[in-house]
Amino acid sequence: MLSAVAKNVALSGVRRLTLHDTKAATQLDRATHFYLTDNDIGRNRAELSLAQLDELNPYVSVDVSTHSLDTDLSVLDAYQVYQSIIGCR
Repeated sequence: MLSAVAKNVALSGVRRLTLHDTKAATQLDRATHFYLTDNDIGRNRAELSLAQLDELNPYVSVDVSTHSLDTDLSVLDAYQVYQSIIGCR
């Protein structure tokens, strides 16, 4: 789900897109995440999507955040610069 939303946001032409995901890719993710391959199982999902999303629109700056928001609340200050945040589970 995250990859489809991120792809659409990148193609819409926003200036900056940050992918936040703390989870590693699983076989279940492979079935629904079109950027993943079998070799990607066990690696962080956001980091795996970065290169593909970066290529979609050269005018969009794409980066990754893998900090846990459950335990590291200090990173929340960094999110104040965003105009919108989309949460996917």
